[in-house]
Amino acid sequence: MMHIVVPKAAQLGYAPDFWISPDGVGGKGRPYPYMIFENLNALEVSSVKNAVKVGDTVSDIQEGSTPGCGRWGWSRAAPFWA
Repeated sequence: MMHIVVPKAAQLGYAPDFWISPDGVGGKGRPYPYMIFENLNALEVSSVKNAVKVGDTVSDIQEGSTPGCGRWGWSRAAPFWA
């Protein structure tokens, strides 16, 4: 799916520095923390405590909680804290 979405998003002016999907981590997406680790590695972030996890599902929260992200929040006008 991302091989369709990414080029189209770029045509519309959105090009993230890095993206990862469950396919990039052996099919182990949320709630596993492996996509967070791949982001940290690709963006050369030295500590998971410097990561911000944002999501709107229980599995998003579990994904951010497992590695101990320093900050996390919810989308759609829900609380955010640091």
